[in-house]
Amino acid sequence: MIKSIQYCDHPILSIITVCRNSERTISTTIKSVLYALNRFESLEYIIQDGFSTDNTIHIVNEMTFEHPRINVFQEVDNGIYDAMNKGMQKANAKYILYLNSDDILLEEFSSEYFIRLLDNDLDYIVAPVLFFKRPSLKIRRIWNVGNNKSNILSRLFLASYPPHPGFVCKTKHLRKFKFDTRFSIAADYLQMKLITSNKELKMNYCKKPIIAMAMGGKSNQLNGLLKASREIKEIQLITKEKESILIRYIRNLIQHIIPWFRKERFVKTYFK
Repeated sequence: MIKSIQYCDHPILSIITVCRNSERTISTTIKSVLYALNRFESLEYIIQDGFSTDNTIHIVNEMTFEHPRINVFQEVDNGIYDAMNKGMQKANAKYILYLNSDDILLEEFSSEYFIRLLDNDLDYIVAPVLFFKRPSLKIRRIWNVGNNKSNILSRLFLASYPPHPGFVCKTKHLRKFKFDTRFSIAADYLQMKLITSNKELKMNYCKKPIIAMAMGGKSNQLNGLLKASREIKEIQLITKEKESILIRYIRNLIQHIIPWFRKERFVKTYFK
């Protein structure tokens, strides 16, 4: 087991999974977290269920029964971002990471390199994210992040912000900028922009992906993409930040091409 500087009674990182009717995918998500819990002693896991009507809560209870560092809650909520806010209030750790109920923690998450990043007292960490398709687990997109302000070429390959599961942030900052539930798809984008716009905060980039994000969710469907685009435009008026649509489109295309040149074409399931 890798030991963090923080003692396990005061966890350094809370992973929060919000779910509702996720019976088809949540077992894989939980398995990946259980692997991390076995390797990372200063980790806690919070599952926030919105009163699922399928077999989700049975699967959750069966897989997490009496685990000392897993807490399961069932509450009525007003949508996914309201549920995320509820989960956030229950977190005991210094940092929070949101893990969707169809996503997978990668082995790199449990590496000594990533854990040492958490021990550096950074305000937030930004990590690349793999996108994959179920049930094949084939990698379809790689969202790389980094400082893209130097030239136009860097903006074509690197995004300045990650998808939400690639954002590890101090709990106090997330609580200051809770998810704005007026937005149904892009509230996480607004939250990240409000936090990362503070240049006094300390941050770092994680070199490798720590999460594989499943494609096919609400924000990846056509109606969702259109709504997300409208919400992002509205958010950019709030944050007074704008990026060329053409650059975003080309970067998106490159993100889908990069997996063709990878030796590993599928998400590695290292857990049983």
